[in-house]
Amino acid sequence: MTNANLSTWELFLAEIDRNIKPKKKEISDQLSFLEDKIKKVCKSCENNQKDVFFIEKRLEAIITVRYNASYEQAINEYLHPHVDFKQANIRAELFHFGTIFEGLIEIFLLILYCDKKITEKDLKDFLKESPKELEFLKSVEKFSIRECRLTKQKKTPFTFVQSIKLLKQWNNIKNSNDTGLSEILKSIDELRKERNKIHIDNMIKIKKICSMKNIISQIRKQYNDFIKKIKEV
Repeated sequence: MTNANLSTWELFLAEIDRNIKPKKKEISDQLSFLEDKIKKVCKSCENNQKDVFFIEKRLEAIITVRYNASYEQAINEYLHPHVDFKQANIRAELFHFGTIFEGLIEIFLLILYCDKKITEKDLKDFLKESPKELEFLKSVEKFSIRECRLTKQKKTPFTFVQSIKLLKQWNNIKNSNDTGLSEILKSIDELRKERNKIHIDNMIKIKKICSMKNIISQIRKQYNDFIKKIKEV
């Protein structure tokens, strides 16, 4: 790489770093309450050094992916790439948010369970609402906490779709059907479905760039709203 190219690359990185928002420290500060909240309500996580390690690592991973989403946003808003690249960057940002929400939902369920706002009986009752889960429930004796995650039989964590269903049921039955949370969970489920599609199929069904910008703006807002819901619970 020539000095001229290196200089251009350094300018590119400097422009991104200058304009990226939220920055990594801002993301870390926003999510810093989660570790204390988990330790406060979940004594098994607080007293087990191995579990403390997993809390820290999982939060660190969520912070990193959120920062990756910020990077995609900064490229689009400050470097003004071609529309095809803009669409690809927005899709990448949406996929990042799908991963972020998956991690946050796991934490939300853990806090609810440890704080006895959702019980083992509730979990089984909620799962019974879905015919697909009935066979699975026959083999479940109890739920447990492993590596600071709520797990099923054989110590496997809930899948993303199961976690979404559980929170929807909890919200409807035990949380007075909070409309704000209902909308957030609906969007999270759409992100999950989008993330599971084959990438080439997504590219065939291209949305207009203005529509995609509206979607990602809503998702960014709902991310902040979801964090507030976890903080308030």
